[in-house]
Amino acid sequence: MIVYFINRAVRNYREELGLHLRVVFGFGMMVMVFGGYLLALGNLNRLVERWGSELQVTAYLKPGTEAKAVSGLIATLQKDPAVQTAEFVSPELAMKRFRDDLGSMSGVLDGLPVNPLPASVEIGLTPGARNPEAIKELANRTGRFGIVEEVQYGEGWIDRYDALIGFVELAGVLLGAFLLAITLGAVTNTIQLVIYARKEEIAVLRLVGATDNFIRIPFMIEGMIGGLLASTFGLGSLGLVFVLSAPGIERAFESWFGTFPLAFLEPLTVVILVTSSMAVGLVSSLVAAHRHIRT
Repeated sequence: MIVYFINRAVRNYREELGLHLRVVFGFGMMVMVFGGYLLALGNLNRLVERWGSELQVTAYLKPGTEAKAVSGLIATLQKDPAVQTAEFVSPELAMKRFRDDLGSMSGVLDGLPVNPLPASVEIGLTPGARNPEAIKELANRTGRFGIVEEVQYGEGWIDRYDALIGFVELAGVLLGAFLLAITLGAVTNTIQLVIYARKEEIAVLRLVGATDNFIRIPFMIEGMIGGLLASTFGLGSLGLVFVLSAPGIERAFESWFGTFPLAFLEPLTVVILVTSSMAVGLVSSLVAAHRHIRT
């Protein structure tokens, strides 16, 4: 019986090939657009993760803080689940780093009567804490220590990053909903046309005792096949565009982000897109069949 349904669905595709190909192309382009969004979002997250590995919280200590108090602060911080490393930076080490950063211009510091840089503790973050909420919470906890005068963690960058991610995620939800509505409508209308073209065949099947489910199943399989072909076409096209354009994009942004190889969609994401497309095709077929086949 399953073999019959599959053969019937395949035959339906052959008989209405032009109509189905137009839907597969349109559906596939929508999969390509949404896959492109996920591709961009994934690489943006990878870039932020790389920046996060270099991100740190710096606690500047009050002048005259005793070494015992600093050791106690570091020991407490190292027990914090958000802290990967905690390193004391003396004023002398801070000045040496400053001179190294200035390079040939470090001579401008020679006239300073005293070292103005404070002692500090540089706090490296665990991977799970490299997000705006966790960083702000860690900074607040650190700032409560009595020997800490000021805590810095790149507040402006964190806030801009948080706003950017929120905007991108909202745009993704709206884009996905828009494409889903268009796709459901297009596939549903196509299946309706196919069903209407076979109304006489459906009438004959009813005369010989075919149930509504027996009539529906081939159309449901058609919808799933359409979703599979559309996702294959869309993801294949996206992959081709990625292979051709990725090297140029990497070179264009190298001066901003350094060497950062772009990555294609994760295998799990590809599987989800394919199965989701098949599910959309199935739902569209059910909607179309419900409108034209009496229950």
